[in-house]
Amino acid sequence: MRSDARGFLAGLAVAADADIDLGEAALALAALSGGDREEARQRLIALAAATDPAASADERADSLALMLSRNGFFADDEAEDAGLIAVLAGSPASGETSAVIAISVARARGWPCEMLTFSAAAVLRVGGDDGGRAVIEAGSGLRLDAPDLRALLKAAKGLAAELSPADLTPLPTRDILIRMQNAAKLRRLRRGDVGGALAAVEATLLFAPGAAGLWREAGLMHLKLENVPAAVASLEQFVARTPAQQARRPTEALLVQLKSRL
Repeated sequence: MRSDARGFLAGLAVAADADIDLGEAALALAALSGGDREEARQRLIALAAATDPAASADERADSLALMLSRNGFFADDEAEDAGLIAVLAGSPASGETSAVIAISVARARGWPCEMLTFSAAAVLRVGGDDGGRAVIEAGSGLRLDAPDLRALLKAAKGLAAELSPADLTPLPTRDILIRMQNAAKLRRLRRGDVGGALAAVEATLLFAPGAAGLWREAGLMHLKLENVPAAVASLEQFVARTPAQQARRPTEALLVQLKSRL
């Protein structure tokens, strides 16, 4: 039920990051649009059980790539943000959804697996019992080394971009979910679907209400949709949660104008 999913996500707002189950959270986000969470959950469990056992980082990276390939989970640039439930049922995956599936399967098998802050692609780092680490792109299963990552970064951000340690930091689980939702939001905005983008933002705010900038985004989207009361409520949350006065001033001025219209 969608209300159950909303309640689950709201509970994550006060959860420690280490206590957030990535797969369960992604299933709850998908359930906001409908679908059978239990059936999808069993699918994830079956994927983990069927994934080839491995010990070294290289073997585990290959095993995850094979799992993604066998099941049609490589990213599709035309993916319509169906969500994890629909992807597990056969809909095209985005790179972020592929990453969530791979991480969930790896962690179910007890393998260290993390998504990196690298912004040009959904990149995972897998650890092995041997202490080694291997990096793969979740959307394609390709193994990546430093030159590959540098090339991807330059292709996305320009030739002046350089790979740095900041690009290779593990993302907390909550941030993986935020990134997945942000990618869905951007794809919907490119299609002109402001309502769909707003739904992605408001779903994110259920589990990350402290992300002040998202309240402002939600307010501006409500305004675009001519829902002034909801715009005011969201922008007030932004003002209340943003500590820097300089950042608040333009929004405070906008609020004065909007309240005069109520």
